[in-house]
Amino acid sequence: EYDICMEPCVSKSLCDVAQGMMLSDVSPNGQYFIIDANASDYFTSVFNTITPANLLTITGYTTAQQVADNWLPEWAEGLMVYHPEYCYISSWCDNLNELHTVNSLSSNQYSQLLGYVGDYTTANVIDLTSTDYLFLLGTDAASYTATLNLQSLSGLISNDPFFNTGIGSTSVHNTAFDNKMNNYQNSGKNLFDFVAWNEQCGRWYGNDACSHVPFSSLGSSEQALIYPQIVAIYNTERTNYMQTVMQETAITGICYNGAFSNNNFNPFLYGFYGLSGISNFPTNFFNGSGFFNVNQPSSIFQLSHYQNKQRRFPVAAEIYPTTTNQNDYVAEAQAGVYIESGICPLATDLEMLLNELANESKLASSGFPIRSMHSYSSAIYE
Repeated sequence: EYDICMEPCVSKSLCDVAQGMMLSDVSPNGQYFIIDANASDYFTSVFNTITPANLLTITGYTTAQQVADNWLPEWAEGLMVYHPEYCYISSWCDNLNELHTVNSLSSNQYSQLLGYVGDYTTANVIDLTSTDYLFLLGTDAASYTATLNLQSLSGLISNDPFFNTGIGSTSVHNTAFDNKMNNYQNSGKNLFDFVAWNEQCGRWYGNDACSHVPFSSLGSSEQALIYPQIVAIYNTERTNYMQTVMQETAITGICYNGAFSNNNFNPFLYGFYGLSGISNFPTNFFNGSGFFNVNQPSSIFQLSHYQNKQRRFPVAAEIYPTTTNQNDYVAEAQAGVYIESGICPLATDLEMLLNELANESKLASSGFPIRSMHSYSSAIYE
């Protein structure tokens, strides 16, 4: 009863939303429900792909017109298998929703959990049976006995279903993500120590070195202050990496949608062009390159048919940032403020610094390190 009550309150995942749109795509008036064999885009129709025998199995009819005249919504599930993006569902989404042995959570549930974890002092004994996490497991929480320790980088990664028993658990992905987190932004510091350094020295300007200590040497109050930042960055980096794996999975599954609704399609993203296949020409040429694979909807042979079709899964590189460097985000935010208000970013920085000095009663003071002020920006220093 509780689960039924909570169902409207549970946020839908990317896969849930995409699947709903794909079901509409293969239903009457959908972008792939085209029954006129003479239509200019009939090539993309599910009826151009499915055999009469399979259509009969799904609907009880053998022609597109019969299906349209006698339509039943439940047929969409069967027809969705012939949707050009279907392998995103079968090879990607089904894996994300699967419960994994590492902690009996799915990858999607773990992502939701990270969105709620923020208290460092209790992060070593996260009890999923607690009412704080009832939204995650519902009534299934009653049978959950383990606790999670997310107080360290190793804890975050070792409890992550995606990189342990999920689709990202191969040595290639597991090792690559582990290396990325343990040498964050090529700083030589792991994610915890990088955020600790950034908190202490991120706005330290000048030629003299900034003295700093690693996360483990910070006081408990300082650790508690920056821990939510660490978890948020980890979740963001995790999501970005997962999106990349999603596209690689789609390329392998022959349903990559990079060319969909995209007049500026870049076939080199995610290795789709397949330089290894090109270098081995003519041996395995068409198998080694997704761009030259006649069965790929985004291949050179088919992309013209799909460039006006709406994709149902995002191409990660087009919507996710390529870096989480705070200076890049600040620059984008300042540019947006300037476009909207006409206020120079430097003037904004100066105003924020003066406000902070006033709030700290240091506006008329001297002899204190101004570089310790959070609003003292690199633009002001320079």
